[in-house]
Amino acid sequence: MRQFVVGTGGKSLYPFGRYEPNSELRKSEAYGVIKFTLRSEDYDWEFASVRGSSFRDSGSGDCH
Repeated sequence: MRQFVVGTGGKSLYPFGRYEPNSELRKSEAYGVIKFTLRSEDYDWEFASVRGSSFRDSGSGDCH
């Protein structure tokens, strides 16, 4: 099961503690928001960082 943890809207950014097994992506240098498009059989996500930052991420997955 894929799980998203996005905590990029707070007061300050800070480095991660321990590395969690099976992590697909870890980024702690960009503020932004994540948008999900949910459908009955699949979903898409898109992370958009604030103006001035070049970090972006997006993808899709199937619902099982």
